[in-house]
Amino acid sequence: MQDRETTTVLTAFLQQIRAAPESVLLLDYYEGGNIGKTAAFSLVQTVLLGVLIGLANWLSKGESQGSVGRTG
Repeated sequence: MQDRETTTVLTAFLQQIRAAPESVLLLDYYEGGNIGKTAAFSLVQTVLLGVLIGLANWLSKGESQGSVGRTG
């Protein structure tokens, strides 16, 4: 029975300290007048997205050679 109570308390605690989503942080920076932080945060997000897209593209190149959409 103590395990269940411990799990409930731990879950409630972790939900209270959960970080805000990135979009909320970005809006908060912008509305607070922190243009430098807003720009830096946006740049980091853009670079990470570009790296993820490039990685996904690179990983899928080997599979696309037999693709139906390819001609030639």
